[in-house]
Amino acid sequence: MRRALRDTKFLLFAVVLPVGLFLLEAGMFTGVGGRGSAAYTMGGLAAFGALKAALDTGARTAVERNSGWQRQLRLTPLSGGGYLVAKASVAMLVALPPVVGVVLGAAVIARYRRDSART
Repeated sequence: MRRALRDTKFLLFAVVLPVGLFLLEAGMFTGVGGRGSAAYTMGGLAAFGALKAALDTGARTAVERNSGWQRQLRLTPLSGGGYLVAKASVAMLVALPPVVGVVLGAAVIARYRRDSART
């Protein structure tokens, strides 16, 4: 988990990109589709970030196999099923930050719009 979150390319494309695109698009299309378009954009970009994060974790498994890391793991008491369960749980945990980031971005925009409507 720590190794995945230390990777700057992963953080940039899986977390920062969906949040930034949502903030950009929600600000650009404020009056075009109303609240519905912002909700669709939020859902789409949260799904993009989650899928990107989970697929990167799966792709890392192939890289580990190619580099010989899985051969080293066979010398430990960790079973093959345990390895897959650990990889799947890491993929689910790593998919959470993009979703939370996009939702927090939506909350910030909603708060800003509500405050600006009062004035």
